[in-house]
Amino acid sequence: MADTQRNLQADVVFDFEGSLRLARRLWRLADEVTLAAGRRIEAREAAQAAWRGPHAEHFATVRAPNEDASTANVVAALRQEAVGWGVMWAAALNDQNRINWARAVEQEKDHRSTTERFGDFFVGDDSAGQVPEPPPYPAPRPPTFVPTGSLVHYSNDGGHWVRHHSTIEV
Repeated sequence: MADTQRNLQADVVFDFEGSLRLARRLWRLADEVTLAAGRRIEAREAAQAAWRGPHAEHFATVRAPNEDASTANVVAALRQEAVGWGVMWAAALNDQNRINWARAVEQEKDHRSTTERFGDFFVGDDSAGQVPEPPPYPAPRPPTFVPTGSLVHYSNDGGHWVRHHSTIEV
């Protein structure tokens, strides 16, 4: 029980705002690489139109396709990292909300009367059912990576648990 309570006290350490800013920046960087690659292809095609000889053939058949593949790999990696930050944002948010919920459940258990505890012995503890569970939030989506959820906090308002949401600034 002591380990459970200690774990309930540990908040998730995560930069919610910074992670979504980074996701948006990575996505924009992928867009910039794509635009630069398009300009590079235009210049390459103009050069190839007048270029003749073995070096021109090697450039057209080996170097240009390698450059295109590398560009595609870089863009895909940047986008994958951006999406990954969105996924981690949702995982951290959902974990913190579950921690906050578990804390409220523990408070509910701690404040139960002797009669309620006696009844719990026979019919089971319903403390978890007294506190509304937080909804699971999906990962923010590209390219805007707008937050899809909020941090959930709880208060006991005259014997009834109330779920409060706090917005995450971006």
